[in-house]
Amino acid sequence: PEDREAAVDLINDDLARKMSFAERDAFIEQLEQLLELPDTREAERQVVLSWDEVRELRSIFDFGAHTLTHAELGKLSTEDARREIGECKTAIERELGAPCESFAIPYGTPEAYTEESLDLCVEAGYELVFSLRSEILPPELRRSAAVVNRFGFTQRDGVAGMAAKIAWPNIFVPDHAAEISQRLFG
Repeated sequence: PEDREAAVDLINDDLARKMSFAERDAFIEQLEQLLELPDTREAERQVVLSWDEVRELRSIFDFGAHTLTHAELGKLSTEDARREIGECKTAIERELGAPCESFAIPYGTPEAYTEESLDLCVEAGYELVFSLRSEILPPELRRSAAVVNRFGFTQRDGVAGMAAKIAWPNIFVPDHAAEISQRLFG
């Protein structure tokens, strides 16, 4: 299981997020051929929540955008980034029948997006853009859309790590989530 997790992390974090759409499609096709798997590009994707469940929950929660494919915006061409940012918003608004006003940058780190990415978010009509930046943005990165810090959660954090991030946002060190939660909650 650990080897499998490491392989998935390698593909997701080190390879796929640095590829263009064409490179990613070619890579997936090569993997499918190598592993003798069927073409998965047209297969239905399993989602965390169905659109019906999202509609049911939207009276309690705000749902925002996060791109179509969780692409690293800073690595995409302008047109690919525009498509990821804009078409995601369009799909959410179509499904929910309401404006989608917020966008969380995939990966959220300063390396994961560019000034142009923020401009494209404004162009698409988002009012809030969430990143994982910990500092106040310099004037050259400010836009008409407010760029706001967000917490990143992973399965490795567990419930205790998530609680620590929420309870102590100013002292929490993201790279040490598991260690901190272990010390705090045993």
